[in-house]
Amino acid sequence: MRIIEKKCPNCRANLSFEVGDKEAKCNYCGQTYIIENDKEDIKNSIPADFTLMQKKILKSFSFTHFVVTLFIFLIVSTMIITISISVFKQTKGTADTKIEYVDDTIADLVHTSSIDIIKSWNVISINKSVEYEPVGMYLYKGTFNDVISDVIKCTYVYNGVTTDVYSVVNYSNVEYKEGTITMNYKGNLDTNKILLNDDVFSYVYGYRNLEELYNKAILSKAKGKVQVKGNVYKAN
Repeated sequence: MRIIEKKCPNCRANLSFEVGDKEAKCNYCGQTYIIENDKEDIKNSIPADFTLMQKKILKSFSFTHFVVTLFIFLIVSTMIITISISVFKQTKGTADTKIEYVDDTIADLVHTSSIDIIKSWNVISINKSVEYEPVGMYLYKGTFNDVISDVIKCTYVYNGVTTDVYSVVNYSNVEYKEGTITMNYKGNLDTNKILLNDDVFSYVYGYRNLEELYNKAILSKAKGKVQVKGNVYKAN
């Protein structure tokens, strides 16, 4: 039979095979190729390097498929973990550990704590007179836990001028169980700063009115339904 001479696509050494052979092996580098004869001209068999290119494409496709599959797996796994954590946080504990209301006893304890915190932050040191009046509180589900925002009306008399300022103290990680309230973190005063009588030395922390307080201090943080106790502003 007729011997056909080709160049090995891998090492460029002579590659010999007979007409009708299905495979050819390079005696120099050992690379094996599949031979497919051209119907129009038997001398022009499909080059062996075309088969090699197919192998390279297949290898590249396999790697790409692996990367895409791994990426999808990581995304799905992340979503499942995130959802599981969210469900766990919502279902953790029994029903009596979730705050659904704040009774008067708890409210009084929170108000007392809030007033002490506001006093510790009060920077007016001369000609001051301050009266503190609890006006209510908000209870809502924060990003990761229950939050109580306690609102205290602070009436300042400064240089003969009376000004009402509404301060808010936030309590995180709140739990209600067996008639008591537990706040794992000390209350944090909202540090929105305003001036009394446009005097740069008389700034206090709070808001001019309850509507401003609700819009800026509550809605921006509450991630769920806001419950209200007391005469605290709440938009319809």
